[in-house]
Amino acid sequence: MNRVLLLCLGLLMTPAFAAQPDDTSDDPHLWLEDVTGEKQIAWVRERNAESTRLLTSGTAFPALERRILSILDSKERIPTVTRIGDHYYNLWRDAANPKGVWRRTTLDEYRKAEPAWETVIDIDALAKAEKENWVWHGAAVLEPEDRVCLVSLSRGGADADVVREFDLDRKAFVDDGFSLPDEFSTDEWVRFVLQENALELVEEARRRVSPSAARSIAAREPGAPAKRRRSVAGLVHQAQRRRHRGGGRAGPEAPTAAGATGSAE
Repeated sequence: MNRVLLLCLGLLMTPAFAAQPDDTSDDPHLWLEDVTGEKQIAWVRERNAESTRLLTSGTAFPALERRILSILDSKERIPTVTRIGDHYYNLWRDAANPKGVWRRTTLDEYRKAEPAWETVIDIDALAKAEKENWVWHGAAVLEPEDRVCLVSLSRGGADADVVREFDLDRKAFVDDGFSLPDEFSTDEWVRFVLQENALELVEEARRRVSPSAARSIAAREPGAPAKRRRSVAGLVHQAQRRRHRGGGRAGPEAPTAAGATGSAE
C-alpha cells in the first residue's frame, strides 16, 4: 500500500507533471516555453502578424474567407450527437456562439428537421461570467446513473484542463464538487490510485498535495466519504476509458437526423 502511495506521489514530482523546461538544453527556442510571458506573447503576435499579412494579401482572400465562414456558421450543418441517458448531446459553435453551446435534445426531437434544443452549458456566457477564456475540452459521464459528469475546460485552449463536476439534472456545476485546477495538467495520478483498487489511499494522498487540491478531492457529503470516493472513482475511471469532445457515449446508439446523409459538428 505504501509503495503505491509513494509511487503516486512520486509521479506528481516528475518533470512530466511539473512541466519544467531543461535549462541545460541548447535549444535556442527554449525561452518560448513560458507561454504566458510578455516577451513570448509579443514574439508570437509578431509572427502572427507576418502570417496574416501573407495570407490576406491576395485578391482571392475576401471571397474565400466569406465562403469558409458561411460553411462554419451554417445552420444547415448536421449536429453530431452522443447519448447520455434519455438525451442526445451536441456541442454547437456558430457566429453567435464561437466558444460553443453544449446542448441536448430527445430522440423524437432529433429526428425532426428542426429539433428543439435545451442548453446545458453556454461556454460563451460562462467565460464572460467567470472572466476566463474558456475552451471546451469535453466531458466524461458517470454511468449508469448518467446524472453527473466531469467537464474539462482549458484557459485559452491550453493543454492543461480545469476539471469540474457538473450536475446534468440541475444543469449547473456542483457546489463544492470534485474539481482539479489546471496546474494538474493530467489526472493520471488519480486514475492510478483508483485503478489499483486503493481507494483508501485517496484520503492520505489528498493530505500530501496542495491545500486547493486537497479541498477538491475531499468528500463533499458529510458522513459518506466512501460513497463520495466511489463516485469520483467512477468518473475518473471513465474519463480514462472514454474522453468525448461532446460528452456522452458514441456508437451505434446515435440516431440519424431527418434527411441526414453525413455529419458535421
